Amino acid sequence: MAPLPGALARATNALRGQEDLQILGKAFATAIGVGIGVGIGLLIAPATGEQTRADIADKVTDFSDKIRENVDKSRRAQPELTASRLR
Repeated sequence: MAPLPGALARATNALRGQEDLQILGKAFATAIGVGIGVGIGLLIAPATGEQTRADIADKVTDFSDKIRENVDKSRRAQPELTASRLR
């Protein structure tokens, strides 16, 4: 039985490393969704405006630090892949 065109395309993308980009995109979209959910939750939480803004600023700082750490880890883990994508 011949492979389906969709399966062939996915296999080709995986071999070319494009599958990783799709996974990273989905992970990034999920992280953005979680961040928005946390932000809305903080906004409707019973706290003072000043305290809520401080909490949001702290959460955003923590979240951006985690993203930077993960990006740095990914770059160190696959330096040749990162270099080839930048060309």
